[in-house]
Amino acid sequence: MEREQARSHFSDYLDEDLSDELRLAFEQALEADDELREEFHSFRMTVKSLSSLRLTAPPPEFARKVERRIQRRSHGRFFRDQRLLMRLPFEWFSFIIILLLLVLYMTLMLDIKRVEKAGKKPPGVEKKLKKAPTSAPTSSPSSRPTAQTP
Repeated sequence: MEREQARSHFSDYLDEDLSDELRLAFEQALEADDELREEFHSFRMTVKSLSSLRLTAPPPEFARKVERRIQRRSHGRFFRDQRLLMRLPFEWFSFIIILLLLVLYMTLMLDIKRVEKAGKKPPGVEKKLKKAPTSAPTSSPSSRPTAQTP
């Protein structure tokens, strides 16, 4: 077994999760390589020292103190005391504005259709008609050049 492959089995060997074949190959690699043996011994001592640590729960006031410190440092941008319903998020304002614009558009479109059905021209159409020429100049057939065939 190569050194890198043996390193990948350190934890499995300590947890006794290796098959018999892999375990024998790992132990032979440890016997043959002094540097690998030193690394494994260091790994074993690290795991042993970490397993001796006790898990302790944070003090009961810890979360509240952290929230207060964040609120103080952020000048109230986080963990405000206001209720969620008291504040309207930006999305609600956008939604309301879009709805108002939709209602305005629909109202204008219905008004234009109602005016067209009544037979009246919508305002502004008469101005456009006055500006448009009443008759387009036509060219006479004699003034057009004709194609001559040889």
